Amino acid sequence: MRICIFGNARPGVPFIFDGGAERTTFSLVSGLAHKGMPVMQICTFPRGDIELGAANAASMGVACSRKSGEVELSYDGSMSVRTRGEHLLARDGLLSILAVHPSEFQPVCRDIVAQKKCRLLVTWLKGSDQIVRLGSEFNVPTVLCVVGPYSPEGYPELGPDTFILANSPVTAQVASEYYGRRVNFILGIVDHASYIAEHRTPRYITYVNPRTEKGIHLFCKIAALLPGMPFLVIRGWSRDKLKADELQAMEFISSLPNVTLVSSMQDMREVYRLTSILLLPSRWQESWARVIGEVQANGIPVIASNRGSSPQSVGDGGVILEYGEPDLWADVIRLIYHNDELKAELGDCARLNTRRFNPAEIIADYVAYFSNPTHAAQDASGQCRQDKVRVVFGSRDGCGAPRLQHREINVCAEFDCSEPTHPYAHTQFPPHQFCGEGDDSQPPIRLRRSLRRPLPESRGATRARARARLY
Repeated sequence: MRICIFGNARPGVPFIFDGGAERTTFSLVSGLAHKGMPVMQICTFPRGDIELGAANAASMGVACSRKSGEVELSYDGSMSVRTRGEHLLARDGLLSILAVHPSEFQPVCRDIVAQKKCRLLVTWLKGSDQIVRLGSEFNVPTVLCVVGPYSPEGYPELGPDTFILANSPVTAQVASEYYGRRVNFILGIVDHASYIAEHRTPRYITYVNPRTEKGIHLFCKIAALLPGMPFLVIRGWSRDKLKADELQAMEFISSLPNVTLVSSMQDMREVYRLTSILLLPSRWQESWARVIGEVQANGIPVIASNRGSSPQSVGDGGVILEYGEPDLWADVIRLIYHNDELKAELGDCARLNTRRFNPAEIIADYVAYFSNPTHAAQDASGQCRQDKVRVVFGSRDGCGAPRLQHREINVCAEFDCSEPTHPYAHTQFPPHQFCGEGDDSQPPIRLRRSLRRPLPESRGATRARARARLY
């Protein structure tokens, strides 16, 4: 049986445990292998550092070999390749994951494809242009997986023979418009059971991955408007350095006494154990934010912006708000946080919502697609299991009070992919010394001591509101 090759020049799980695309890919290749499809994934060391890759795998309890020279890739020993430097190899049944130095990614992929023992090439994001060219050169069927909004590395130049598969309705729309042809989608896989936290003691309003595209500027305004409410901010895994305005925003967040800022974490269940509400104030078009499924599996409602596929993903397990309008966001957060009955109702809907995205059914869709992409590319059946989804939208009533309304929307709606016009796209922050005060009468967050940052001392709620106006 010929092997299916997944190639991407980023680090991959288990040699790195961060990044939504990386964790979703690992769920996919593992699921395919468990369904009897031999899979080989080629990736790189994190930061080009083999020591870091080996340590990450060990921290996840994954055994891997570290060698140089010849390495057997396939489960039956029918395929091998030689590396100049050291490599890492993790193997589990029909799945093999090879990590090499970034400088060796292209030649190693070329040597593997040249053996003409692979049935299919699958690629995405970094290095996808190289894999697409190899597929064309050696006449191997190739699938480009589009996993987000437009980016140069995620949307390489393609010939007519390369298949395109998106990971959400909005990504399918963007890719269809960009490439000028119909693009189908299969949703990303989230193993909800593996993210359920035990002994939950929810208290915090949690915000993950503070970056411009994830709405860091809007979040700063929201947190400053709610000085008496506890926020938990989890640093993200992005490999790009923070830009100047993001650094300024992070300094501002660090100054807020009602915000606890912690490093990125391998096991997010510890965060979800303490989370009461998840905020997703994204500015960019969310393709399919896996954090929504992770928290909803715990019965945690999500308050998200109306950007991309988030409304279709959140369903009625949270509230969708227009990007911007921080006063409305603050009022809706306050409404839900202090209303235990409403919060419980949204939490129950959140748990039920995850059933729409059964990982076993999604894996079956991928198996069918990768088994015969020529046929699957012409058939979109099974990828929208329901035409409409019930969503809760937040707005204001005639008296200006926050109002929640249910509305059905199309799963495969026509998405507005234009940039938001709200002024929080490029906000200037007040100096960090304009630090206000929150209500720190609550006990501190119970995280591991190495991750804990104590809340700063109070300085006055009035000044916090003044800072919110300056923001």
